[in-house]
Amino acid sequence: MPTRRTPLGHRYVAGTGRWSAIALAAVIPAFLAAEEGAAPRWLTDQTYDTYASQDRVLKPWTPVQVGDRRIAVWGRVTTWRPESILPASITSQGVELLAEPMRLVITRGGQEHFVPLQHWRVTEQKKSAVSIVARGRVAGVSTQADILAEYDGFMLITLKFPDTAGDVDAVHIVAGMPAATTTLYQTFARPMAGWIGDSPIKLAWMSGESQPVENLEHWSRSFDPIANFYHWLGNEDRGLGFAYTTLEHWAPETENAFCTIFRSADKRRVIYTINLVERPVSLAGRTFQIGLQATPIKPLPPDYHSMLTTSWRWEDWAALQQFPDNIDVAIIWPPGIMRGLNDPYHINAEALERHVKHCHERGVAALFSGCPQKISPFSEEFEAWKEEWLNLPESVLDWEGAPHYQNCGRPYSLRKWLFYGWAKEVVERFGLEGIYYDGWQAGTMAC
Repeated sequence: MPTRRTPLGHRYVAGTGRWSAIALAAVIPAFLAAEEGAAPRWLTDQTYDTYASQDRVLKPWTPVQVGDRRIAVWGRVTTWRPESILPASITSQGVELLAEPMRLVITRGGQEHFVPLQHWRVTEQKKSAVSIVARGRVAGVSTQADILAEYDGFMLITLKFPDTAGDVDAVHIVAGMPAATTTLYQTFARPMAGWIGDSPIKLAWMSGESQPVENLEHWSRSFDPIANFYHWLGNEDRGLGFAYTTLEHWAPETENAFCTIFRSADKRRVIYTINLVERPVSLAGRTFQIGLQATPIKPLPPDYHSMLTTSWRWEDWAALQQFPDNIDVAIIWPPGIMRGLNDPYHINAEALERHVKHCHERGVAALFSGCPQKISPFSEEFEAWKEEWLNLPESVLDWEGAPHYQNCGRPYSLRKWLFYGWAKEVVERFGLEGIYYDGWQAGTMAC
């Protein structure tokens, strides 16, 4: 039997340990009949459902364009060629980001083999996204790449190996980028960012905000290690991001170096290596997911290098007070306006209105901030929904004397609660230009 509340819009399948989705139109009336009192507005409002069901492309983006082994979105083009099952070319604003085709390298019998592209077919095409299947075979190993490319340029690549794949020595993904235009790197761990030098950079899967997990002797109990799931390489104008969901099927030599960055011997390339497998294992039934996204992801104004963002403050010494004509965006933080880090339904309206008016009178865009990945007892819905919303195992951040739990973004009900709360109760109600979502201390992202 399930140990957690059955997610809204699902039913438990006996003997599987899983829930399967069912029609929401049949679920919500039954759910409301079983609950005490009137249904909350966030649950019955259909704005989220309408957005989710439509094939929408938000401005300023444009629909996905597909050609012969080619995908184009606003400002970026990705192309495949026969020599590689992975992208051979990725351009941003007309500038090539790769120095050579990305390679899926399988080592078998002590020899390296590059998986070629032997099949590439569009399986579904919409304005907002396109699905593609690519296949290749080398050294007796067949590989399938399922590719989902969305209109903002994000691509999710799922590599699949059949049950007959057999044993291999190693599997790597290698992305070579021009050193002249690949000078900086950024990851989800604060210390793992800066200029790319001559020394190899080892990227750990789990890390603290100031050091790898293995060196956490003095780490505060208030802060759990976080998954370093996003890496970006490039320069001040453009670059390429890599994202990950889990290391479940991986077999790296160590999770403290599941990816590496180093310069080639001739110093002309920066090599980013994804260490999927580094010891003899069977590939049978294994899958690996990698996200790719070239930047910038949307049009930027010509003067974006000089745009300034600051925290909103009343004090005379604050930048917003001293030279508002030079400030473009002000971030309004929760203290005094919202309880905790994620409680959009309980806003001090007078305080937030005063802050927004102060910004707008000075021609400054106003953003309110929050951490949507956390949920706490400050929210009235916490007790009723925590079994469905909390991520397991628990990851807890102590903030303002209250535990803030890492939530799981999978439940339909949580997504409706977040969407209505932040979009309708905050942005729309108070006339904000947007939200500054802070991913600080996000914990393990997958759930």
